[in-house]
Amino acid sequence: MLIYNQLRRLKTLLVNIKRFYWSISPKGFVPNINFDYVEKQKKVLLSYSSCSFSYDYPSVLYHSNSREITQFIKILIELDFCVDVIDCDYPFPNKVIGRKTYDVVIGFGEPYKLACLNSPNAIKIFYLTENLPSYVAEKSKERYMYYKKRTKNRRIGIRRDAILFKEEYLYLSDFVIELRASPLNLDNITEYCISPTGLINSNYVWMDKDFKKAKRNFLWFGSSGAIHKGLDILVDIFKRLPDLNLYIYGLDKSESFVLKAKSDNIHVCGIINVNSPLYLTEIVERCAFVILPSCSEAQSTSVITNMLHGLIPIVSRECQFPKFPFGFQLDNYTVEYVAEVVNVVAELSVEELRDRSYKTYIYAREHYVIKAYASKLKSILENIILNGVGHNENNRK
Repeated sequence: MLIYNQLRRLKTLLVNIKRFYWSISPKGFVPNINFDYVEKQKKVLLSYSSCSFSYDYPSVLYHSNSREITQFIKILIELDFCVDVIDCDYPFPNKVIGRKTYDVVIGFGEPYKLACLNSPNAIKIFYLTENLPSYVAEKSKERYMYYKKRTKNRRIGIRRDAILFKEEYLYLSDFVIELRASPLNLDNITEYCISPTGLINSNYVWMDKDFKKAKRNFLWFGSSGAIHKGLDILVDIFKRLPDLNLYIYGLDKSESFVLKAKSDNIHVCGIINVNSPLYLTEIVERCAFVILPSCSEAQSTSVITNMLHGLIPIVSRECQFPKFPFGFQLDNYTVEYVAEVVNVVAELSVEELRDRSYKTYIYAREHYVIKAYASKLKSILENIILNGVGHNENNRK
C-alpha cells in the first residue's frame, strides 16, 4: 500500500507538471478573438479549458467540453464581443490579465476569480460543472468510509482530481450556469440550468440488438475517482452475481486496488475511443445498461455518451439527472440495495428493455446533443448580457 500511495503521488505530480506546461503554452491564453479595429467593442474573459485549441476538429475529440467552449466563443462573437480565452488552470494569470478589465467574465478557476476582482462592475457568470465543493467533500468522505468499513483498508485516502471550483467564486458572481437538471437554490444569485453533451459515434444509427444476452451485461464507463464513482460497490456486487457481467472502461490504473479478488465476470477493458468501430461492437451491441452509483456528479457526460447510443441508465440521484421514466434511479448506495436493483433490471423482459433503450436514445438525441446545448446557452447568455435579467437581483431561472 505504501508503494501504491507513492505511485499515486508521483502520477499527480506528473499530471500537474503536464498541466503547468500546457497552461503556459501559447494556447493557454488566447487574447483578442474577434477584435475589431474599427468599432469599439466590449470585452469578455472566458476562463475554461483552452486545450480545445489543440484539437483537429472534427476528427479528434476527447471530451464534450471541447465543443462547449467553441459554442461559448461563437455566441460571444455573434454578440460582437472581443473575447479573451484563458485556461482555467493557468498558473500565473496575473501576468497576462492582471491589468485588464472586462465587461463580462465567464468561467471558473483562479483566472475567473482574478478577473472578477479586477472588474467589479462586470457581469460575472460562474460556470459550475460539478456540485458545490463542500457537498462533494462530504459525499466523498462518506463513500471512502463505507469502502474502508467493508474492506478494513485504512490506508486509502480520499482522492479528488482537477478541483477547479471554490465556493468563494460564487460570492463574486452575479449568475451561475449549472450543468444540472434543477437549480441549487443558492442565496442572492441568479441560477440557470443547462444540460451537457456527450460524444457520438458518427457511424451509429439506432439498431436493435440481442437483449436476451445484453441484459446480462452492465457497463461502468468512468475515469479517475473509482470509489467516488461507486466502482468498488459494483465490484462487490458482481462478485456475488456470477451470471451477470460488469465491463469496466476508463479505470485509472492507480486505483486498481478496488479490483482486489475480482471474479471472472468482471472485465477490465482499458480505454476506448467512442468514435471507433470497437465501441459499437464491444459496448453498444454487448451491453444493455450503463451504471454509475456515483456520490456526486453534474449530469455525467460518460453516462450521457452511452445514452446517446441506447444504453439504459442506472444512476444515483446524486448524478443530478432528472428522474427518467425509461431509466432507473438509485436512491441508496449500499451494496445490498444496488444489488437488488441490478437483479430486478436483469430480469426485465426483452420487449420492455427494447422499449426503454429506444426511449433512452430518443430522449438523449433531443436533450444531450450540441445543437440543444448551443440553443440553450445562447438563450441564457442573451438573457443575461443583453437584457440584464437578474443582475444583482435574487430571482432564479
